[in-house]
Amino acid sequence: MKKTEICMEGLKRKIGDDDFMKVCLDALNKGPKRVRIASREELKIEIQKYKNAYLNLAAAWKKTG
Repeated sequence: MKKTEICMEGLKRKIGDDDFMKVCLDALNKGPKRVRIASREELKIEIQKYKNAYLNLAAAWKKTG
């Protein structure tokens, strides 16, 4: 048996089968929620926003020297 299996069996005996499964599932579901991936159009808008900001900054640098 692996060390993790031994630990899991020990916890099952200590906590009880039903509570053990609930604790495990709660721990697994506790992680961060899923993040929605941006669409192609949203990415294009984002790129254009940063491109415009860069062009404005470059123009300001040219003016000030």
